[in-house]
Amino acid sequence: ERSKITSDTAGTTLEVAATGGDFTISNTDADKNIIAKLGSADANTKFEVQDSAGNDLFLITGVGLVGIGTDTPVFTSGGGLHIQNSTQASVRLEDDSTEYFDIAMQAGNAYLINRVSDGIMAFYTQGNEKMRLSHDGKLGIGENAPDAPLHVKSAGNDTTIMLESTDTDANAGPVLELYRNSASPVNS
Repeated sequence: ERSKITSDTAGTTLEVAATGGDFTISNTDADKNIIAKLGSADANTKFEVQDSAGNDLFLITGVGLVGIGTDTPVFTSGGGLHIQNSTQASVRLEDDSTEYFDIAMQAGNAYLINRVSDGIMAFYTQGNEKMRLSHDGKLGIGENAPDAPLHVKSAGNDTTIMLESTDTDANAGPVLELYRNSASPVNS
């Protein structure tokens, strides 16, 4: 059985309110959907969830942009999820109750935070690990168990480290400086 509420009057607002409890929209039938359709597929048409003061908590535009904490999700190119928060905007990825990873933005600074005490950050391309940052701050490039603050490992005869200067002065070149920060004299 279906219930349908319609209006042929332009500008009519349908308001459904619940007092003294939760307002719930549900469908208990298996393999059935709850569908909200927008009137047109453009950035100005929105499906919104607001707080009691009318501030947007969550919205989806007619072109699929998602905003949390903003009523105008904006992207330089493409689209996706736009989160805005005056203190810190974050996304949390969690695989169980004790292991999670945060992506955060605060005061113009971006953070990737592995919240597991012995966790690593691994960077993959084409299905293979290319770089790893260990829990103790060691960075391995081509090495998944770095033994030093920077551990670069290359297979074959490829250049391992390249320093390049774009200075047009023929006498200038890239500078590599090795500095020992110690009170004791340098060994010869």
